[in-house]
Amino acid sequence: MAPRLYLTVRALSPDAPGEVGALRRALAASFPDPVNEVYLRELESASPAVTLTRLTALSLLPPLLEKAGIPPAAVLLSRDPAGRPYLTLPEGAGLADFNLSHSAGHVACALWTGHGRVGVDIEEPVPAEKAGKLAQRFFSPGEQDMLRHLARDVGIPTAFAAVWTAKEALSKQDGRGGPLRFDASIPPPGIALRRAFPDSTGAVLTVCWPGDGIGSD
Repeated sequence: MAPRLYLTVRALSPDAPGEVGALRRALAASFPDPVNEVYLRELESASPAVTLTRLTALSLLPPLLEKAGIPPAAVLLSRDPAGRPYLTLPEGAGLADFNLSHSAGHVACALWTGHGRVGVDIEEPVPAEKAGKLAQRFFSPGEQDMLRHLARDVGIPTAFAAVWTAKEALSKQDGRGGPLRFDASIPPPGIALRRAFPDSTGAVLTVCWPGDGIGSD
């Protein structure tokens, strides 16, 4: 299996909220191994709205696995000691890692079929005044330069989301948590980083992975 990045994002529509039971049954059918039941149950340990969002995000994974030639039914879903989700594939099936993100209005899933981990984050813009205060508090000098540069084209709210999603995606790719440890203006060596604006809402998605190549859904 060649190293490749697969990525998909979906807007959450408040007019079509979906149904938790139907999503849960579909995911159980996609990932039928009893080991996966533990992972799926963990997604339901929150409020109904959060559970729905979490299940919707995970529902993006089976189509990406199929696109990569990996049968979802053969996959085991687990979490490492830090709580980060990961895949176990059948022997001889190659390597794969996935990551999910959800915001108030979107869900995203990234699948990487190569060595190492993938990280993805999606966020909506925040008000300019709040963005400025957060940037002064949490952004490195390099990130503040990034913010000013991006703001000339997209405005401060969206520019802030772009820098923040880069910090989060780098953190999730690293796997040890703590987005504030990372300077998004200086990605680690060997880590590719890509930014996308999935629709007209101003939302920003950033994905990072240890390699080149991208597919999309």
